[in-house]
Amino acid sequence: MADTTGASSSTRASATVLRDLRQTVREARRRPAADTSYAVYLALLIVLVAVVPVVRAGWLFVTDPVNAVALTSAATVPVIAGVVGLVWAAAVIAGRLRGPVVFTPFLAHALTTSPVPQRRAFARQTWMSVAALSVAGALCGATLAAASAAAVTSAAASAVASPSAAALAAASSVSVATPEIALGVALAASVGAASGIVAALLWLVGQAVPPRWSALAIGVLAALSTAAFGAQAWGFSFGPTLATSILAALAAVGVHSLAAPGTLLAALTLLAVVPLLLSVLEPRVVLGQSLRWEAVRLHTSTLELSASVATYQSVPRAGRRRFAIGGRARSLPAIIVRRDAVAALRTPGRLAIGVLVLLACGALIAGAAAVAPPAWMLGAIAGVAAYAAAGPLSDGLRHAVEAASALPLYGTSDSALLLLHTLFPALAVGLVVATGAVLVTLFWPPAAALPLASIGSAVIVAIGSVVLRLMNALKPPLPLALLTPIPTPAGDAAALNRVIWALDGVILAGLLGAAVTLTATSVLAPLGVVAVAGLIARRRWALR
Repeated sequence: MADTTGASSSTRASATVLRDLRQTVREARRRPAADTSYAVYLALLIVLVAVVPVVRAGWLFVTDPVNAVALTSAATVPVIAGVVGLVWAAAVIAGRLRGPVVFTPFLAHALTTSPVPQRRAFARQTWMSVAALSVAGALCGATLAAASAAAVTSAAASAVASPSAAALAAASSVSVATPEIALGVALAASVGAASGIVAALLWLVGQAVPPRWSALAIGVLAALSTAAFGAQAWGFSFGPTLATSILAALAAVGVHSLAAPGTLLAALTLLAVVPLLLSVLEPRVVLGQSLRWEAVRLHTSTLELSASVATYQSVPRAGRRRFAIGGRARSLPAIIVRRDAVAALRTPGRLAIGVLVLLACGALIAGAAAVAPPAWMLGAIAGVAAYAAAGPLSDGLRHAVEAASALPLYGTSDSALLLLHTLFPALAVGLVVATGAVLVTLFWPPAAALPLASIGSAVIVAIGSVVLRLMNALKPPLPLALLTPIPTPAGDAAALNRVIWALDGVILAGLLGAAVTLTATSVLAPLGVVAVAGLIARRRWALR
């Protein structure tokens, strides 16, 4: 009885400490009503301008009958399964940088040094992340199921309207009873929620376990995703019905008969080890990630997105004994290329992720440009991903821009130095992206029908990504002119201009990827986007 009373008193004391700490933080972060109103207005403006059109376009893409049938067909099942596995691997990687257990610096220090057990102090943040990602996964699963149901309904309606032999055959091949459709939607939502729970808990695993174990988990998930991508070629079969197809599509790996139970079992297993993971989570990791996240918030509030990204840039550790200057290179271009290559190799993890993403972007661009109708949304996503993945290979561009503002050290002009530093990223990004496109043209018949167009589209995106990286490296601080209010009937439009200025590289990268996929046989539109980026970079260089 005494032990029970002592445990109860300790629990109440821990709850009181947590409540007092959170109340102190809320009072310290309380802002005037005007600031809160402006923040809400800005968030709504960003959602209406940037998020709603993307969500609407995605919904229209998924609910299109042709795309819905393609997304839920047996041939697409391994692809979606591999994508889910890659999302899980990305969750582990994200945990190494910014896990779910992150607070304000003061609260992080107070919680990590308080007598409150970590499994209680960190529980709220963890369960909020689990709930958010499970809802997102359920929405994705239900969306795929609803899209498939819409395709079934459309096929049946077409068969009734024009009862030809082909239409009747198509309707009979996809005809599914209403109860089975409802069952498919419910099961898809449940498996999607389970997949989201697994992603959230793998996010915590990446934060809690040592780097060697997280690297092992990333390798295993990447290998399983690769196996899922090649499952169809290796002879695995998936059921033709709606329910089994969606269940298999939303599972990470494996055949459909084990997809749903395996995903649910993984979610339940990881839920059971959450208290253990929170107990072994090192306080220095929580405090360090909280400090970096606060720095990111401050940089983002002033629209310094490059500084926000640099906060998470890994410190060079490997290859410190390998000299960047040396070897048999005698010409200045060869020396600069060697130096940039050695600098990239000193952060091998960051480089490996960038190369893998560039390979995937090349494959995605080539595939999106070859299908009919062109998947411009996939091309836009690939363009943005290629722009982000070119970062580990373009550190030399940022160095050249910084060197241009100092005294000359290399015996060459600033313009020549900047051009020399574009050689390595242009060659490396172009080679990797082209390799991904070549692999698609070799193993996928639709892309093999137009090999030059597919590979050429990928190369244009690669070169454009380097030009956009150069444009971003030359970006000056926020111009004061953008702080001038622009009153309109809908409110102050100056905030929208500042958001566009901060995201100009991302916007142009998305336009470049979409233009390449929409005009696979014409290079005028994508080259126009690259030319615009080049003109902006030239203007910024002249005004530096």
